[in-house]
Amino acid sequence: MKKDKFVIISKGEELEIKSYLSSMDISSDFKQFVEREALGLDVQRGMEAEESSPQYLKIANKLGFSWEKNSILGFINYDWKAELMMELVKRYAYQLVQNLDMPIYKVRGSNSFDIKHEVVQKYMGLFGDRMLKVKQSKSELVMGYDASYAQFNLAASKRINESKLPYGHFSISDC
Repeated sequence: MKKDKFVIISKGEELEIKSYLSSMDISSDFKQFVEREALGLDVQRGMEAEESSPQYLKIANKLGFSWEKNSILGFINYDWKAELMMELVKRYAYQLVQNLDMPIYKVRGSNSFDIKHEVVQKYMGLFGDRMLKVKQSKSELVMGYDASYAQFNLAASKRINESKLPYGHFSISDC
């Protein structure tokens, strides 16, 4: 699978990532995001509200979100303020999808998958740098970091024909 990455700017022009980063006037926070997501560069670890931290980390810290210091980058602790906000956002998101003009099913799936499965291997090829592997006595599992993989498994197990379309499912992951 070819993994070319580029940015499409508002004029519809496609720019290579490095060209985009050097030629466009973008915030340091967004530049850091693009470098991490598109180029795989390490970013500053920690959500500590210090002078050198990006503005979004300072705001997140004030709102009760912080990096889990005993885990890998991206795993977040939620204090009571952050947990309340997350719960309200989840409820609001669910209200939005209920107002769509189609049936939406709220689902939840596992977060651990066997590495031997062909689909899991393909998924790891896309997001492997963010996967946590867990060795079990007879197999090796990987923990998914979002809700999509479990949703695809649930959808694949359904018999859906044109009379049941449109069809949608909705899940929120706290990963």
